[in-house]
Amino acid sequence: MITVKDFQKAERKPNACKDEHGRLRVGAAVGAGAGNEERVDALVAAGVDVLLIDSSHGHSEGVLQRIRETPR
Repeated sequence: MITVKDFQKAERKPNACKDEHGRLRVGAAVGAGAGNEERVDALVAAGVDVLLIDSSHGHSEGVLQRIRETPR
């Protein structure tokens, strides 16, 4: 849903959340566990701007491993 406030905000800050080419920035979440490698690779290949490593249960070693394995 888009509201009047959304249009007003877009007029005040036309470049908010846009990259140097004027495209919207895109983020995606991926799990820290095994089996997400293809998803990470596909998102990186598609040009995702931000990857969030999901750690809902606080398994920090899995998160650190996912960060090490994720291409930059």
